[in-house]
Amino acid sequence: MLSACVCAAALHFGGFSVVVSWAGTYLVHYLARSPSVTLPRLNFDPSYGVYIWAFPVQQVIAIYVRGRHWWPVSIALALAVTSGLATLSYFLIEKPVLSLKRRSEKPRLAVSPA
Repeated sequence: MLSACVCAAALHFGGFSVVVSWAGTYLVHYLARSPSVTLPRLNFDPSYGVYIWAFPVQQVIAIYVRGRHWWPVSIALALAVTSGLATLSYFLIEKPVLSLKRRSEKPRLAVSPA
């Protein structure tokens, strides 16, 4: 948890962008592997939608949300909008297309050695 304190101190005193690359990375790995932290499990996989939508959403937000102290707002807004678009993308595009894949699969014939 030292890395969380270091990130918070850098946020207050300056140099956050330099410190977060080291201490923030360690903090993310610690939280991901900690047995005491449980993350909610989803019944679907929005990862491709996050991959597709994150960059355009961040760029639009960067145009409209300006200022030195607005970055927490822009991160929260980008996270919320990207998550929503990724979820919609999964249920409206990916899931129907993946169901077509299952229907079109033909059973394979087993080939026995001669």
